[in-house]
Amino acid sequence: MKDSIANNLTGKEKALEPMAQALAAGLTEAARKTLSGSAAARCRRMEPASLRALLKPAALTGVRVRWEAGIGGSALMLITEPDLACLASLAPGRESASAATGTPELPERYLRFCSDAVEAAGRSFAQSHGLAIRAAAPELLNPDGRSEALDGLADSYADAVCLTFEISTAGHPPCCLLSLVDGELRSSLQAQLPGYAATASAGAPASGAAGSSPQGGEPGQTHQTKWNMELILDVELEVAVSFGETQMALRDILKLGVGSVVELDKAVNEPVAILVNHKPIARGEVVVVDGNYGVQVLEVASTAERIRSLG
Repeated sequence: MKDSIANNLTGKEKALEPMAQALAAGLTEAARKTLSGSAAARCRRMEPASLRALLKPAALTGVRVRWEAGIGGSALMLITEPDLACLASLAPGRESASAATGTPELPERYLRFCSDAVEAAGRSFAQSHGLAIRAAAPELLNPDGRSEALDGLADSYADAVCLTFEISTAGHPPCCLLSLVDGELRSSLQAQLPGYAATASAGAPASGAAGSSPQGGEPGQTHQTKWNMELILDVELEVAVSFGETQMALRDILKLGVGSVVELDKAVNEPVAILVNHKPIARGEVVVVDGNYGVQVLEVASTAERIRSLG
């Protein structure tokens, strides 16, 4: 099987690729924190699925994540009993997967692991796409590990998309974790990143192991994004501050002389605009710094908006 995200998804499903990349980065960070500094996670595939179908062949432990800021919707972080034991065996002092099987605290440890991963995924998403997202505290749905507790959610995740993540460390077999995404999250991502699918198909292939970080890049960033940013980070740009503007007839401009006053369209207490390449990226108030004028930033556009304004 080719190690890549499925690229035959469109519309709302295609919009999940940024979330897949962010979650892979979050899982990598959580794995390195709790398991091993060499751990890595990647999204192996993404495909339509239903919770009812997943519950039939295997017992699953589930953690539900609800996003409440930036985007909406929820996902189930699901793991089978063997993979949960495998994940636990990777932690320091837990060399034996068989010894970890059936341990009562495993679901709670899995909850903490998912919480760390989701928090880190939010940071990665904001860094890559300029959109701050926040999830409520993840909820462990079946602390006893019995899949019957998940049956009541089957209808909510009947038409879902399943993201399969693989977590690996050197010298150990990989563990798999499933993220089952509901329709609300897919719709929310499509609304927040409407141009993502078109940009991805035109500028970068959809396939590729999400979460990989070539050339020492941050987890969750593709090589192309990291490399393109590095090309421009040292470019010097002209930054100007606009106190206001006005329109004047040519005859009035010709009459200007020493002592003339030009009235602008802003009051003295209104914020001034900070311009880069003649495009506004922030607003602030005028201050004095060591005898020089300065501007204290009060409002600033998102990272993505600032990058787009430079085009």
